[in-house]
Amino acid sequence: MENKNLSKIHEKQPGKCPMSIMVDKTEDGNKLIVAVNSSDKEPSMDQYYGIMQKLTGTQDRELAQDICRKGINAMPGPKDDEHNINTVYQALADMEPKDAIEAKLCLQAHVLYAQGMRCLRKAEDAEMMCHSEFYMRSAVKLLRLHNETVETLSRYRRKGEQKLIVQHVNVECGGQAVVGNMIV
Repeated sequence: MENKNLSKIHEKQPGKCPMSIMVDKTEDGNKLIVAVNSSDKEPSMDQYYGIMQKLTGTQDRELAQDICRKGINAMPGPKDDEHNINTVYQALADMEPKDAIEAKLCLQAHVLYAQGMRCLRKAEDAEMMCHSEFYMRSAVKLLRLHNETVETLSRYRRKGEQKLIVQHVNVECGGQAVVGNMIV
């Protein structure tokens, strides 16, 4: 998949993701997505799928590709935007999902955050108060759902284990209270 029109090799972004994506056009005007690994050489398709499988914690190529594609498509802005593609891969690399469920929750949290922040920006730029209020309500809902998704991911990773903190309050004669914490 060599393309003479590639004007630059996309520099490796700092972070854990072993590749970044560059979107360019071929001579006939079609979009070309090129995966670039840390050695600045284009990886083979097997390497590309291997990286996606590692990022999503799955063994199945199609599932890994589907999870990534859905995350990219849900991001605000153009679907083939290099920034969106790279931030999806970087989010997966940073969150290190162990299986497909974790990968989906990681991307859900990432996309909800991005969409919520987009709504906050639109609320600031809105010229009419009713539009500003609409975007603020939308941002609050999206960011609240983001927090719930992060909590769900955390519970899933703990495998249902919980930490319970019990507080005892003892009131002695004379009205003084002694408060003690016990972790069970």
